Amino acid sequence: MRLLSLDLGHNVGYAIWRVGLDKPLLPGWLYNLEENWIQYVESGTWTMKKRDSLGDEYCEFYEQIHEIVNENDIDMVTYECIEFIKYVYAAQVQFGFEAIVSLLASRYGIGVVPQGVTKIKKFICGDGRASKQMVVDRALEILYENTIVKISITDNEADAIACGLLTIQELKAEHEP
Repeated sequence: MRLLSLDLGHNVGYAIWRVGLDKPLLPGWLYNLEENWIQYVESGTWTMKKRDSLGDEYCEFYEQIHEIVNENDIDMVTYECIEFIKYVYAAQVQFGFEAIVSLLASRYGIGVVPQGVTKIKKFICGDGRASKQMVVDRALEILYENTIVKISITDNEADAIACGLLTIQELKAEHEP
């Protein structure tokens, strides 16, 4: 199964994974992804260009996400679902991007798994109120322990990595014998 995990917003974090669901997770699985049939493919962040309209920003996001889905033969998408949004524009971007993810999923028969911010932080850091820097540090630690070398990552990329790992854990638990 190929999984795309996202942190939605003006700066979009993403991570792509290949996951074998037939093998249950072993204790300490985060520090040995390969042995647990989990392959990190790539991750990163892209920044949406400043646009004249929100509709133009939605179009750009659609084109970017459509390209990733097609090039990587994605089977499932998971994304960080914001629990509280302070600014109207941020809400419009978040909900618009969520709608686009749902649209693409429907069009291509891809599963969608939204994950709450608090749940992701609790999973990755042990504290649902962890700071952005704590999530970044933990994601870098997990990558490093799996011999995936990244000098630095953005908090958006770290959120996408954490969201993906949480979803992988849940999917593998569903497939345990």
